[in-house]
Amino acid sequence: MSIAAYRVVDTVGFSLIARDERQLFADAWRELGGRAMEIGTFDGCTAAEVCRANPGRELWCVDTFQLFPSCVSNWLANQVDNMRLFVGHSPMLAAVLPKAFFHVALIDGGHSYEACKADLESCLHLVAPDGTILVHDYTAKCFADAIPVACQEVLMPNGWTLENSVGKTACFRREPAI
Repeated sequence: MSIAAYRVVDTVGFSLIARDERQLFADAWRELGGRAMEIGTFDGCTAAEVCRANPGRELWCVDTFQLFPSCVSNWLANQVDNMRLFVGHSPMLAAVLPKAFFHVALIDGGHSYEACKADLESCLHLVAPDGTILVHDYTAKCFADAIPVACQEVLMPNGWTLENSVGKTACFRREPAI
């Protein structure tokens, strides 16, 4: 299924993730199957769109909504059947879910080094070794080097490599163990 432009059809609010980046998320999930996770769900527009492109699969959305509390009502208005909401930080979710619970994760949570590092460390536990971790704003200069540095320090030493990038989103995968 093809993903729409920035203004996601049939949703309240908008997506801060460009169409080609949302398509990358939808395609990775379609390829790998299983469950997916979005850290930093905002209005839930991206989540609703990729869920419509992947019916019958669960997407868990993780957000604190601390910066934008009004987004909760938008998220609820945009919710489709295969969207689940966890209100809190990703380390809280990692503490209660089993290892490798997800096959794909899109990280667009806090953009400080510390917040990004915490989300990435959670993904090491939550994303299957043969999964995909997508990191939004990887190439965005407004966050200095916080996001790429966190990726280099957390993902690379654990066998994850930068496979490609689309727009501001980097795609990390691991080589399967032999």
